[in-house]
Amino acid sequence: MEDKFNLKQFITEGRIYEDESFPDEVLSRHGDISFKKVWERDGKAKYELLDNESGEVWEQGGRIYSSVEQLKDAAADLVKPQGGRQSSQFEESDTRISPEYVKEI
Repeated sequence: MEDKFNLKQFITEGRIYEDESFPDEVLSRHGDISFKKVWERDGKAKYELLDNESGEVWEQGGRIYSSVEQLKDAAADLVKPQGGRQSSQFEESDTRISPEYVKEI
């Protein structure tokens, strides 16, 4: 028997299936940030973001997610800044226009 779509539950909780539960921990794309579950209720879960190198809180206040898919997307998109200086490559270039390309008005 197929699982039935529960529209009322989807609207109130933002979830489709009752057995969908939030994981206790999710790693970011490169594994440098951990999303650790603080609480779960009413179809939402709060996660604390921890720096795996230092073990300290990476983002104060944490984040609240209304679906597991939303949590997984956020973890996949999160990339810890590496610091340092990157070249913008906005060097000055020789952009003078040759007279033969200029039309007389």
